[in-house]
Amino acid sequence: MPTTETVKKQQEGLYISRVQSLYPTFPAGDLSPIESPDFLIGSDRGKLGVEMTLFIKGQDESLNRRQRVDVRPVEMTLFIKGQGQSGSPLRQCEAIQKRIVDAAKVEFENAFNDRLSVHLHWSRTIPPQGQQAVLATELARVISQKMPAEIGSTTTLDIRYDAPHALGTYVLRVSIRRREPGSKNFWSNVEAGFIEVDASAIHKIIACKNAKVPAYLKNCDRVWLVIVADAEHISSSVEISQLVAASGFSSDFEKVLFYDAFVDKVYELPAESSMRPN
Repeated sequence: MPTTETVKKQQEGLYISRVQSLYPTFPAGDLSPIESPDFLIGSDRGKLGVEMTLFIKGQDESLNRRQRVDVRPVEMTLFIKGQGQSGSPLRQCEAIQKRIVDAAKVEFENAFNDRLSVHLHWSRTIPPQGQQAVLATELARVISQKMPAEIGSTTTLDIRYDAPHALGTYVLRVSIRRREPGSKNFWSNVEAGFIEVDASAIHKIIACKNAKVPAYLKNCDRVWLVIVADAEHISSSVEISQLVAASGFSSDFEKVLFYDAFVDKVYELPAESSMRPN
């Protein structure tokens, strides 16, 4: 079974390959995964290193606190909105909510053969670890009691009033639709939030990565930074139209690219670089 690191590297490679196909001046050729930066690519100007990072809302808070050197040439950085010292609070909340829903779904399926589509709207209160298993059980119980009887029918619950217990502190509404027998259950969380990116967050990501450029250049002749918003959650879904129009980014990378997976588009950020060719 592939290790977590292997799967992560494969995903990074898929993102960089997509950027390579979309960005006209990205050198063609095979990606060679390494540790510092993430990838190397041969080019007519020597070895190009690529560093990738994931964009997650609030990640800049973490970068202010944590300036550790990461030795990896095309390097991947994921920008996650709201990421603090132990990761993005928003992403952490999304992960906790998913765990609770997944556990509730398993409990429901172990007890019932009914097929449902279930969609949850959560409050901003994060369930503590000690309550998560209890909440999953409560959620499964409420859904089993309130699910509609007719196929195709939908019931919407305001948990604060329709099921007044601890669950109502964390879950606002639940939509339950009965599906055809034999179909798959589909349980999910509804995510919402502001997606516009503050340019200062990009400034901080670039500044943090700038410190690692000398280490990257030990393995390559020049290095690009690729920031990826994977749009898998609201914490990594962005709108950067205003950002692209901004100026004043300072970078030690030859280029800084931003890949928005939702619209499948690559933007070159207007960053002044000491590595740019004259």
